[in-house]
Amino acid sequence: MMDINESKIIMGSDPGYGWNKHVFSKFGNNVWDSRVFPSLYTENPPESTNIEAIDESDPFSPNFHEYFTFGVRKLDDPYSKIRTFAVGDGVRDFTRKIAHESFAIQRDNTKVTDWIFSIIAMLAVTQGVSEYSVGLTVPINQMEDMKQYLKEHNIKGDYEVYVHNEPNFNITKKVRIDSFYLLEQAIAALYNEVYTISEEGVPIYKDKSLTKKKVIVIDLGTNTINYALVENMHIINKNRKPEAGAAKLIQRIQEELESYSIDMSYSNIQKKLMFQSRFIVNYFNKKTEMLEDMDITDKIEQIKKDVFKTIISPTINSIITSSAGKEADIDKVLFTGGGVKLFAKFLKPRFSSPRIIIPEHPQLANAIGTWKSVYIAEYKKRS
Repeated sequence: MMDINESKIIMGSDPGYGWNKHVFSKFGNNVWDSRVFPSLYTENPPESTNIEAIDESDPFSPNFHEYFTFGVRKLDDPYSKIRTFAVGDGVRDFTRKIAHESFAIQRDNTKVTDWIFSIIAMLAVTQGVSEYSVGLTVPINQMEDMKQYLKEHNIKGDYEVYVHNEPNFNITKKVRIDSFYLLEQAIAALYNEVYTISEEGVPIYKDKSLTKKKVIVIDLGTNTINYALVENMHIINKNRKPEAGAAKLIQRIQEELESYSIDMSYSNIQKKLMFQSRFIVNYFNKKTEMLEDMDITDKIEQIKKDVFKTIISPTINSIITSSAGKEADIDKVLFTGGGVKLFAKFLKPRFSSPRIIIPEHPQLANAIGTWKSVYIAEYKKRS
């Protein structure tokens, strides 16, 4: 067996608007680190009074409620300046008000690549590997701008990165990005379904037939639904539907909670929906003048059903009509994105079972597919 990654981390990343995430494997051995990294960061970290000393071997996994500052400097560019930025819940709290004024946050390309560097900085101080191959997947509306940005700014090269957390966690490392790949989300999602990596680290087909089929990939995002019609692994039609994503569901739930004088943030509602089987809230009962638990799961399910019927389903119908003409012309429908988990019980009856594809982890499908794409490309280089 040929191990292609003894000195390299291969990383696939998907900077989604809601929850950023990345998937990487240190040695390409199919063991994923799928930690969710904060989606918001700032170049001007706020002063925080709750940062405590960090002295653990992996400070990020148990202590990511804190925030860290990062510095990045490109060593092979004499004009490169140190860029500092911060990630973590402290920063997210700092930026939440501004960010939630518009659910469709349009981050510029510098912010996206800085996010990549922040992840690399974290991995550099927690892993014994300094060489990276990075894959990035971006929404269809950002693809051309990102391509142009990458032409003008060579991401590959040697860097000095540091991670800083007062008072005693301060590590500097040198890292190298020796290859950088860019994928559209629809192609990344398909890679996740077409290929798998064996326990021996060999790329094998999971479903080779998809490479010859006409597949429509629908990404149910936070505020938008992106879609692409893919034939023979090439995108032949693509677009996005604004004001049609999971944010509409969250807004409806917030309105319901307000009727009980409950103020719950977007992110907390999302966490409840994604990871809890029941939707239980704590509210003040005016009659008893006590705080009590209230199970509103049935009400939330009714809201889901209404949103799917009035927003999601009509949007899907419109997507199919505009991209393929008629549903019979499509071989497969692949759903990805965090919104899939919220509406899966309604999506499955909408399509015949052999036609619909819902990944095991739809919110990570783009990132995992990107990882597989990069892994296969690096594997072929060494074959």
